[in-house]
Amino acid sequence: MQQLKDMLSSARYFWLAMGYLVVVVLVWHFRWPARSPSREYQAAVAMVWNHRIAGPDLRRPDGIVGSLGFYLPSLASIEGKYVKPALGIAPNAPISRNLLADHPDVTLPANTTAIVFRATDPKTTALLNAGSPVVLLGTDADTKAAVSILALVRAILCDTAAGNAQSCYPVLQITEGQAPVVQKNLATLRLVPAAVPVSP
Repeated sequence: MQQLKDMLSSARYFWLAMGYLVVVVLVWHFRWPARSPSREYQAAVAMVWNHRIAGPDLRRPDGIVGSLGFYLPSLASIEGKYVKPALGIAPNAPISRNLLADHPDVTLPANTTAIVFRATDPKTTALLNAGSPVVLLGTDADTKAAVSILALVRAILCDTAAGNAQSCYPVLQITEGQAPVVQKNLATLRLVPAAVPVSP
């Protein structure tokens, strides 16, 4: 009989504790600020303007609420989006959805044009980011002269239907004067990351 009483007493304290936890969660739900940093994922790394967000870029905020994932937006609402602020997003900064865009900004400076370079090796694409300098190397189809053209990655586009690294490719910024050579030899040019910066 005493053992039964002890069990009932333990169960009562358990359900009291559970009830208290439910009350606390409800208070958090209705009184927690809608834009509290604890309601947002944080940047795991520095993210530049026009960066395309992927899972490894994100981390949960500190604290029990964030670590348990309470109130965090769905990853689907963040992954694949692009960073809008010109200064980017600093590490550990909250990533609110008003800082993100569905599509990259490909507004170009005067006397430049954009080209989508689909022939990039997936491993090379994984090394690139918006603002990365690259070099297009090859041989001119007509003159047989070596081609070496500096370019700037404006954004990384991905085929969201495929959802894998092989479907991603860079949008490059080149000068209007370089465009004819690049278009003519596009099928044979190869892209390599550049060791020197390229002016935007």
